Amino acid sequence: MNYFNVPQDDLQDVLEMTKKIENYMCNILHDAELSLSLSAVMNASINCILSQCKTMEEVMFYRAVFMHFFDSSINAIKIKED
Repeated sequence: MNYFNVPQDDLQDVLEMTKKIENYMCNILHDAELSLSLSAVMNASINCILSQCKTMEEVMFYRAVFMHFFDSSINAIKIKED
């Protein structure tokens, strides 16, 4: 699996945009079943990436951005052990 170095300013731009999108999506998905909501959001994200890219290199770059945020979110979770 290839990982690309994503510039910090690009990551910051994505983070800001993500926060705005989250605010809109939260109201829509709040009452929906979590597994369906997650599937819909993931599918929409992937389709947006694929539809906007013209080369495989672009696809891989945005995949790296997507996975970076996914990994960061997982690492940021603070789960209390029972």
